[in-house]
Amino acid sequence: MTSAPRSSAAVTASATTTASHQSPATTASASARQAPPPTAADFGPDVSRTAVEAVNASAAYDHNQPQFALDGKSDTAWAAPGEAKPWIELSLLPGTRVDGIELAGQRDATKTKDYWAADSVIKRARVVWDGGEGEITFARASDKGVRKKLPIGAVTRRVRLEILEIERGEKSSDIDIAEIGIFGVAPATSPADPKGLSGLCRAGQLRVRFREGTVYGGEWVDAPGGIEPVDGPPLWRWMLLPIPVRVDDGEWHTLGVRYAEESEMLDDGTKAVTARSVGKLLRFRAGPDGFEADQDGKKASGKCGPS
Repeated sequence: MTSAPRSSAAVTASATTTASHQSPATTASASARQAPPPTAADFGPDVSRTAVEAVNASAAYDHNQPQFALDGKSDTAWAAPGEAKPWIELSLLPGTRVDGIELAGQRDATKTKDYWAADSVIKRARVVWDGGEGEITFARASDKGVRKKLPIGAVTRRVRLEILEIERGEKSSDIDIAEIGIFGVAPATSPADPKGLSGLCRAGQLRVRFREGTVYGGEWVDAPGGIEPVDGPPLWRWMLLPIPVRVDDGEWHTLGVRYAEESEMLDDGTKAVTARSVGKLLRFRAGPDGFEADQDGKKASGKCGPS
């Protein structure tokens, strides 16, 4: 069930339709991609939690996972060092139409911290979707508490937010995004079905666990060929997040990665990263013809068997 659009002080940003930035998993038609974007007043309902199958980012702190930017909670947020020009990508279910998005330049203040003053504010960000892109800008002096809307008007498999410029805060370069609103039309989905795929599918370094056609877990193993060393654990194992609807449909789907980055707070209030981020896009295709994986553009074929 979709929820009603959020009420907010909103400003409409501009979008440009282009022929670039095509996702390898897109199923949008040319006519849909070239349709003129609606105005903010024409946006459909919020589909942030019904049309998004995965959220990934270039980096994240251990307590500020990318999926927190779409969990509907104001007290959680995705956060990453703003100076590194971070990105966050929302992977959408096939057939999703996006009228537009909405976000703020920094998360709202809490009882213990004024993020707008302490951390960085987004100065300029690019939004990319299948067939187009646009920009959203914010000013620290005038946009505190303002959520801006960017019209899109396209069927797309992804919406990617790239932070191009920031205005550094008093204590940190961090960018914190509590909620990204996605408005439009969510596709029809199928729930778990006993006739669906169940078992463990492997391809390259990717292992995906299916239950009745849905993804309920898995991992990406950072070891040569995806094989764990016999004399110890793999170099790293990134856990995968569930997808609660059927995705054994022969379409390409994207997996959400659970970030495991470690960080510590320094005396000046900034964070020091002590372990690497993920920054990967892991995709799969499962259907009657078999199982395939796409790891940042590197494809591999595999097979499925008992868990």
